[in-house]
Amino acid sequence: AIYTVTSCRPHLLCCGPGIQPSLFGSWRLTRVEGGIGGVDIDAPADSPVILTLNSDSSFFLQERSVLIDSGIFHITDTPVNSGTPQPAIIFAKEAPTPYSLVSDTLYIGTDIYDGLIRTYLKVN
Repeated sequence: AIYTVTSCRPHLLCCGPGIQPSLFGSWRLTRVEGGIGGVDIDAPADSPVILTLNSDSSFFLQERSVLIDSGIFHITDTPVNSGTPQPAIIFAKEAPTPYSLVSDTLYIGTDIYDGLIRTYLKVN
């Protein structure tokens, strides 16, 4: 089972304060990278993990169409791994996690301190 991932990559560049409307919708996990020893996992297409972010700030995480997590998310600009504020997403009561939105690709996480980056593609 693949749930979440974070890692430090140059694609963590954008976003700014507030929720971008293009952030809403369903996202399919495609890749997890980073971690101790440099994990690099492509998610199998036949067992998708889908993250849904709704405009009412609710989120749902499904694996193989089974709900595995849900709750409220928040977007903030906050120092996560440095003194510099950066776009971050907070799921339920978890710690802020950096994110980046580039076109139809959503990156969540950081590889600082052996974390992971999860790469999601927008589901049409």
